[in-house]
Amino acid sequence: MNELMNIENRNTLTSLDIAEITGKEHKNILSDIRDEISKIGEERGRLIFQPTTYIDNFNRNQPAFLLNYKGVLQLGARYNAETRFRLIEKIEQLQKPMTIEDMIILQANEMKSVKHRIDIVENKVDNEIRIDQTEQRKLQKAVSLRVFQRLDVVDAERKLMFSAIYRDLKDRFGVASYRDVKRKDLKNALLYVQNWIEKAELRN
Repeated sequence: MNELMNIENRNTLTSLDIAEITGKEHKNILSDIRDEISKIGEERGRLIFQPTTYIDNFNRNQPAFLLNYKGVLQLGARYNAETRFRLIEKIEQLQKPMTIEDMIILQANEMKSVKHRIDIVENKVDNEIRIDQTEQRKLQKAVSLRVFQRLDVVDAERKLMFSAIYRDLKDRFGVASYRDVKRKDLKNALLYVQNWIEKAELRN
């Protein structure tokens, strides 16, 4: 939730931080901030509420705000005394001089956040990227080679053998076409084809 925070803006709270402290949904915090900006004017509002973005769990850019000390006080006036106290306490803690230990912890949290975003992207690549034309051709060649290898051993109709191996390949990897095989599965698909054996009913 705090991936927007870094050494340069550590004297600010993000709208995500505000949502966490107040227990409100982030979309409601955004609505409150925009309402405050409309009341005090765009020019003054931008001095205490700085627009920014963050990356959500689905790797999408989402709107957010950075609030300085005045921004926290301005927004806190909307909430009850207990919530205002927690907000002010938090922003005052951040304005204290940063120790070396604090810097190390902050940098470690940032590295963890970056790794999380990388993991999301890698997972998306693994689960969404299909094989390209070169890889499709490689799979086709492997299929042809295996069919002719089997035809040297058994008596069967070539057309039926090709249909069978492609059907089995699609069933094995849960795709509508061999072209839809995921890139991460290409190696296993090639191994499957190389070891494929036709069903007995295909043999004459």
